Amino acid sequence: MRPPWLTEDGLPRSSVHAILQSRDGFLWVGTEEGLVRFDGAGFRVYDTSNTPGPRNDQIWALAEDRGGTLWIDG
Repeated sequence: MRPPWLTEDGLPRSSVHAILQSRDGFLWVGTEEGLVRFDGAGFRVYDTSNTPGPRNDQIWALAEDRGGTLWIDG
């Protein structure tokens, strides 16, 4: 059986450390090569090359607070 998401589908890395579904319905995936948002059809990667702020691309944990803010441990 084929895994549901592979690098050829747009996931930047097969190693996933965290997954969270935010209240707006997006799936957020923490990988060794950045934070990934999945909208049900495709992936969008947020990493140090395209997003200001992160110090590295490794994402280890994800959480969402009561206000809907996404917290990222990387």
